[in-house]
Amino acid sequence: LSSQHLGFDMNAAAERLMSSAFTNERRVSPVLKSVAEQYQGDMRGFKYRVKGHVYEGSAFVPKGRTVADKIERKMRSKGISAERAAASIDDALRYTITFPDGQYAKGVATTLSKLHDLGYSVVTGKGDNYWKQGDDYQGINVAMETPEGDRWELQFHTPRSFSAKQRNHDLFEAFAAESDPVKRAQYWDQMVAAVSKVPTPPGARDISRHFLRDKMHPAPKAASMADSVWNFA
Repeated sequence: LSSQHLGFDMNAAAERLMSSAFTNERRVSPVLKSVAEQYQGDMRGFKYRVKGHVYEGSAFVPKGRTVADKIERKMRSKGISAERAAASIDDALRYTITFPDGQYAKGVATTLSKLHDLGYSVVTGKGDNYWKQGDDYQGINVAMETPEGDRWELQFHTPRSFSAKQRNHDLFEAFAAESDPVKRAQYWDQMVAAVSKVPTPPGARDISRHFLRDKMHPAPKAASMADSVWNFA
């Protein structure tokens, strides 16, 4: 295929993905804000919830790297089609909720359980707990699915882990773009050093893959938050 044809495919795939993101933003945002408020969560970076845009005033304004940029990077690095690249992107619509350290584990579990009861599910194989030493990221990151089957990303942080993630952003971009293994290792070590100073909130490492897997299928209509694998006092 010619570069012109590949460019057309890439832009068409990006347009479809962004159309879905904007449609789902109108559905997901009010639900997630309500759930977060109910469990004392703080929505962070909310105005950047649609990739490549910032919400200013009463409208989304293009800003930053776009979905098309990400599709192109995936096509080049993995040698895949625009459609496959677009299908692998979960963060065209993305949200972050922070909880204080002492409420973090309960906040994550109850938020996911409530979303599950409302028909949202964790995408199979895409629920990860990164609260461990030696990683460049501290938090929980899940790809969610709407009742209609569209994907969006949800990250859970403490205020300090969110700050560390923000500070590491430029380092991660440099790491991702670098091909020299020595320089990549240097960037990696710097990111790990930054997040190693973030305290792990009580119970965070106990939020297991088993619990996340339990949320990978839509709940039956009679489901209750009492179905959570933990019994929080």
